Amino acid sequence: MNTYPVSSLILKRIICNESEARKRRKLSSTATDEKVKTVWLISDGDNCEEINKTATTFFQGMINSIEIFTGLNKCVDFLTDLDDTTVFLIVSREIDQQDAVLLESLSQVKSIYVLHCDKTKNKQSIPLCKKVRGIYTNMKSICETLKEDIRHSNRNLIPMNVISQTSAINLDELDPAFMYSQLLKEIILDMPHDDNEKKILVNFSTKKYADSHAQMAIITEFDQQYDKPSPVWWYTRECFLYWMLNLALRTHDTETILKMGFFLRDLHCQIERLYLQNKPCNPLTLFRGQGMLPTQFEKLNKSKGGLLSFNNLLSTSTDRQVGYLYADSARQNPDLVGVIFVIDIDPSVSTTPFASVHEHSFYGNEEEEVLITMHSVFRIDELERIEERLWQIKLRLTSDNDPLLTRLTECMRDEIGGDTPLYRMSHLMMLMGHYDKSEEILQVIKSTISKKDEYLDALLNYQMGNVLLAKGELNNALSCFEKTLEFEQKMFLPDDPALVYTYRSFGSVHDSMGDYKQALIYYEQVLEIQKKLLLSDPLELTGTYRHIGVLYEKMGEYSKALQYHEKNLEIDQKYLPAIHPNIASTYINIGSVHNCMGEYLKALSAYEKALDIQQKSLLANHPDVANTYNNIGAIHNKTGAYSTALTSFEKALEIQQKILPSMHHVLGITYSNIGFAYQSMGECPKALSYYQKTLTIEEQCLPSEHPSIASTCLNIGSIYLLMGEYSNALKYFEKAVKIQEKSLSVDHPDLAVSYNNIGLTYDKMAKYSAALIYYEKTLSIKLKSLPTNHPSMAIIYNNIGLLHDSLGNYSQALSYYEKTLQIQEKSLPLNNNDLATTYSNMGSANNSLGDYQQALTYYEKSLEIQENLDPINQQTLSNIYCNMGLVYQSMEEYQIALYYYEKTLEIEQKYLSHEHPSLAITYNNIASVHNLMVEHSQALSYYNKALVIQQKSLPSIHPDLAVTYNNIGMVHQSMGKYQTALSYLEQALKIEEECLPPNHPSLNITHYNIAEAFEYLHQYEKAVEHAQLAFDIAKQAFEPDHPEVIENEEFLRRVQQKQKATLN
Repeated sequence: MNTYPVSSLILKRIICNESEARKRRKLSSTATDEKVKTVWLISDGDNCEEINKTATTFFQGMINSIEIFTGLNKCVDFLTDLDDTTVFLIVSREIDQQDAVLLESLSQVKSIYVLHCDKTKNKQSIPLCKKVRGIYTNMKSICETLKEDIRHSNRNLIPMNVISQTSAINLDELDPAFMYSQLLKEIILDMPHDDNEKKILVNFSTKKYADSHAQMAIITEFDQQYDKPSPVWWYTRECFLYWMLNLALRTHDTETILKMGFFLRDLHCQIERLYLQNKPCNPLTLFRGQGMLPTQFEKLNKSKGGLLSFNNLLSTSTDRQVGYLYADSARQNPDLVGVIFVIDIDPSVSTTPFASVHEHSFYGNEEEEVLITMHSVFRIDELERIEERLWQIKLRLTSDNDPLLTRLTECMRDEIGGDTPLYRMSHLMMLMGHYDKSEEILQVIKSTISKKDEYLDALLNYQMGNVLLAKGELNNALSCFEKTLEFEQKMFLPDDPALVYTYRSFGSVHDSMGDYKQALIYYEQVLEIQKKLLLSDPLELTGTYRHIGVLYEKMGEYSKALQYHEKNLEIDQKYLPAIHPNIASTYINIGSVHNCMGEYLKALSAYEKALDIQQKSLLANHPDVANTYNNIGAIHNKTGAYSTALTSFEKALEIQQKILPSMHHVLGITYSNIGFAYQSMGECPKALSYYQKTLTIEEQCLPSEHPSIASTCLNIGSIYLLMGEYSNALKYFEKAVKIQEKSLSVDHPDLAVSYNNIGLTYDKMAKYSAALIYYEKTLSIKLKSLPTNHPSMAIIYNNIGLLHDSLGNYSQALSYYEKTLQIQEKSLPLNNNDLATTYSNMGSANNSLGDYQQALTYYEKSLEIQENLDPINQQTLSNIYCNMGLVYQSMEEYQIALYYYEKTLEIEQKYLSHEHPSLAITYNNIASVHNLMVEHSQALSYYNKALVIQQKSLPSIHPDLAVTYNNIGMVHQSMGKYQTALSYLEQALKIEEECLPPNHPSLNITHYNIAEAFEYLHQYEKAVEHAQLAFDIAKQAFEPDHPEVIENEEFLRRVQQKQKATLN
């Protein structure tokens, strides 16, 4: 009997810097508009300080900021890094035609202004291109042109929401941001006058424009003389007020909007007053010219009959020529389409305030300006092409609105409630996901109320608790709710409905802390009160149903969870608008339960319904939208669509990084999801870095025994398991179990995951008895808590099969793999990595049973799946190549076997550490083929490489070490060095007798090989002893007619005959 390869069985587990220093000066960090920048490219010899003074003199108060560069390359680098930004470029250095073409090719550059002060040079020598607005001999003339261009550009930036006419259902839908800004405006308009408001705005503006002497002078004037002109006069002056307000309304910057609240209120009231004083009796037509991006225009072009909305104030004119000039100017930019909006207004239909402001405008009657107040909605009647890239679009001012959004707005008004505008503002900020701002407003309210007003104090503590809960500050939230409950228990009976909300909030905090039993006690108290009172409003029950359903899911009781969520959905759909965020939340919860039950298509459907509602009812950067992207990504990850999953997770992370503190526990969830996607793609180091980020956040934000910490420890342990660092893997798995056994029920599915992973680790460490104990614990829990065809049942069957494979029980292993396959074929798509794993494992078992053709059939099925995955899981692919090599080796097709082993090695050297145990397996396999081809020196070289790795990475009694010792011994035996061979074989036997069961096939091989060595040394008594042991093991391990049994029997007979001959 010769050397034997090591089967590579596949184990299934669960689980803003600048690129360079730039020589530039920035005049001001306060932008009039973040979408517009001015850049100045100067000569290498120019003095930056002098340029700085020149720029300050001419531009202060007019533009946002000036970036000054001395080198063309650095300037181009800066420009290409800008996204969605319009750049006005001043050039006061010599550039050739090639440089000019380069600058013109940059999409960010709208216009170029050439400053040509050297009168000795001919202007015609300066290269021209389409974007050059002119060649100027002094800064004053550039300043005048640039001021007008920036004004036009800001006009083009006014955002609009265009509704495509692709379906009658969607024709009247508006952006949910429109609703939130409408509610925000309503609350601001309802706020009482406060003498301190102007001072707050002045201080806020002073900080923003501290570097601008011109704006500081205007701010001082505003502070001292605000009442003398009028709000319209200040707005049309296009100074800091105009810039700040339009930018804030466009970007939904609630902090700035709140700071400017009194000015916004005064401006709206003046327009409304002028509208009522001069309301026209007859229809009239207004004009507005501007530029639009081609993509935006194309959408509008397809939307005849639909709605068009503006959040900002809209500047129009009664003079068509004014509109034409703005539109014609816009199309001079090759990246824009010029449009003239022709706006028809019928005063008898529309109630949106608008007013002619020529008598109140800073510019007087220069443009015959008419201002339409915020939140105007128009019908798109007609589009007509006038000239190349110049269009006329007819609109009608209307009070029509999206019916669903109108109903939702009414619901939100009711939900926000509250006795004061400031309290309603706090609630709105929370609904919008602006938790810090909500907390800040509540603190302001608390500072103004009397300490004797216990009712209001309790109400504020309750709302503050909800905000802190959303922020993840669980202990602070609990403290606030305790203060509220203390007051309520003094004022109300134990079953008073006033206690419902507080008890429910207590439940939420304990739920977030992982204390599920205590949370359930509070939720059941709430439900008991509500059922006793037989509430007339069924919606009051939905919050309780939602919380209990989520809790049962976390406790692993999925049927109960689904029952509560479906009750919730039935009520929501009956009493709420179809796009209410609460319905989205219910779909999320239903999807989560289906996910836990392994019903991934149902889960994905529920999550996508939720996202559709959220995109119509929430702001784009709302935390709930991020959570839904996370959920969708998790499903794609489970179905093997790893790239799609990663895209969803990154969308979630992009939102969360904008709105959450860096140590928020929700960020930890997203990091964990990204880690799992990389883990599934075989990129272990990247996965480990994301899991460690998660653990850092959770250990700082959550109680030490929170189940989420256990989950993260499981994930980190899984990575170490894949990387072959078994002691580290076991450390993290045991840490997870220690937490879970304290916080979860004994039959909780999450415990099964941990037991499974510990079993895997012991399996890899060749501690098979311990592994089997943990696998059986896993199977016991899963059979109690999951359907028999749940996908995770396939995982444990697979792992038990692998264990029997390791123990040499190949028929039993194959039986468990077949159970695995039956489940996977029902629950997974045809091209799935897990399915490929099972085919590969079945191939391995058939190979061990000597059915080589069947083994190859399964490996080829596995390979076909792997090669069609995107991305390909390199680790699994290398294992398949290895296993196919094993089969061809068994079939004595050595060159083909070597080909597959070398493909395995190529992948492993690229993706694994140089001491990973899998590399040792591959070196062993390559060596075994060289030995069979009688290439002994090459065989020994590869075996020694394997031995060095194994001695560093494996326990001293690991069976893989025994394999290598056995194989090295057999090479020496082939070379006639029998005593050296015997020393290696005895080392192998010593390990196997400690770590393997007495009837393991590996012991059969080693005893056979030792017997053969003694035979060559003519020590027949010892040869017979070991041959007999080999034959006894073979009879226990294989069927009577198995080739191994027959070969062992013949060998035993031969050495016995030699022994007799010697004795005679």
